[in-house]
Amino acid sequence: MNKKSLIILIISISSLLLIIVGATYAYLKTTAIQSDSNVISTLNCLEVTIEDVSTPITVSEAYPITDAEGLQTTPYRFKLKNTCTTQVGVDINLETLTGNSSTDLFYYVKYSIDRYGAVFVRDQAGTTKYASGTDARRLKYVSMNPNEERVFELRLWISSTATFEQAGNKTYQAKVVAVAYPVYYPNKASAPSEWSGAASNTLLAAIRDGNYMYADPLSVPGRAGNGHYENLIGHTEDDYGTSYYFRGNVGNNYVIFANMCWQIVRVTGKANNNGDYNNAIKLILTNNNINNVSNPCDLSEVNDKAFYALYDNTANGQEGISKFNASRTSNAYIGFMYGNPSGSTYEETHANTTDSVILTNLKKWYDLVFTTAQKNMLADVIWCNDKSLSSTTTGTGSGTVSTRYAGSERIDTASTANPTLICPDATTNNSAYKKIGKYTGSETTFGNGALNGYKIGLITADEVAFAGTGITYNSNGYGKTHYLWSRNKKHWWTMTPFGFEPANYPYVYWDHRETTALSRGYYVDSNWAIRPMIALKATTTIVSGGDGSAHNPFVVN
Repeated sequence: MNKKSLIILIISISSLLLIIVGATYAYLKTTAIQSDSNVISTLNCLEVTIEDVSTPITVSEAYPITDAEGLQTTPYRFKLKNTCTTQVGVDINLETLTGNSSTDLFYYVKYSIDRYGAVFVRDQAGTTKYASGTDARRLKYVSMNPNEERVFELRLWISSTATFEQAGNKTYQAKVVAVAYPVYYPNKASAPSEWSGAASNTLLAAIRDGNYMYADPLSVPGRAGNGHYENLIGHTEDDYGTSYYFRGNVGNNYVIFANMCWQIVRVTGKANNNGDYNNAIKLILTNNNINNVSNPCDLSEVNDKAFYALYDNTANGQEGISKFNASRTSNAYIGFMYGNPSGSTYEETHANTTDSVILTNLKKWYDLVFTTAQKNMLADVIWCNDKSLSSTTTGTGSGTVSTRYAGSERIDTASTANPTLICPDATTNNSAYKKIGKYTGSETTFGNGALNGYKIGLITADEVAFAGTGITYNSNGYGKTHYLWSRNKKHWWTMTPFGFEPANYPYVYWDHRETTALSRGYYVDSNWAIRPMIALKATTTIVSGGDGSAHNPFVVN
């Protein structure tokens, strides 16, 4: 009885094993074939509209001319439109065609897009994309948001350096080719919720609802110039809360106010009160509009007319060239305002008792160009002339003692740069002097009220770094792609002090145009250009229809 049961049990188990093995074998042999193919398609959503697209650009029956004359020639206009649902970067190429009478002329052709400089075509190597192209030259980097359109003006001419043997009786032909690449931001976001209550006809609402990318930068502000495709609104803390700043290759931050062209640098944070500094829109001057044109933001005006021309044609004010201060013999002269140049203490040296030369000029311009009503539209925000000392300095900041200021520690070394939009307190234990570098017109909750009602200032070196410039000759090669890049290669002041050298030379940072990098600059008694800054209240209203582009800027009522 027991043996029989055992045998049955073993047989049952063996049969079970066979069934399992058979089922497993059948499963492994089962094959299913996908009914549809896998398809990976490349980006094909950039619409490129070019006037006379079927006709090559031709420089013929021409003669060598100067760059100044070349910039005045009739441009070749073309438009790009991004129909993708993502941001794209675009290389604009000039590709040489077959059939040229000689390749020699190529080496003497110069170009300019939207009057940005004058460069030899030969110096801009690129990769040929056009089937009939024999050579490609990359003329410009562009970053475009979804559904964004941009119009460009290309000028070509023969350099004045060419001889008849080099350029005579020859022809150069080329086509414009746009090559698009997707740009991926890993941390995209939406416009801040604190702007949700902005009235629909305000400038703040236009920024909120406009065609902008809110994301973290692809490159670290201060440690690298903007990546050439960056075109975004980033965020970081300022004195009032979270500030949203424009960075990189931005083409839709133009504003017309007081019949002048400005560009938006950033929107200030929002404090826990009702001050007009909350979500104020900080603007930097782009075209003073001395010719009184209807659209001072039009690229032909922005590039042809000196945006740094300030207030009159006197020797002191012509083209807005100004010293920061008249002397360089004391720590005092790094100040937007300053105290006793011979002071024996930090507080005495940096007290706000005397206007700097540059502040004097800004006040004169302010009174000349703004009406009372326009002045009332301005927000009373901090203009930061950071007088705090570097943590590594051995100087005291007083009198003629060799000193480094905190801006140098934040900005001067690209590998460790750490810019900030928070204006530091002065390095003093005396509470009455803590805000000596935080200039405001009359507001004293956050600022010092020392400007006696004037609501105007300059950009800081930190703000320039956030906008996308390289740091102290360490530009990554894309410095010319950020929106602050000066078309006419002028150096212009920031208001961030660097230091006072043993040889009695105080330095203030300025934006170094030729190398597209932020530099510690020259002495404060040097003459450099000025780009004034103002801030509009969050309640500022605009005319409907603008999109912030140079051709269709936001227009303040």
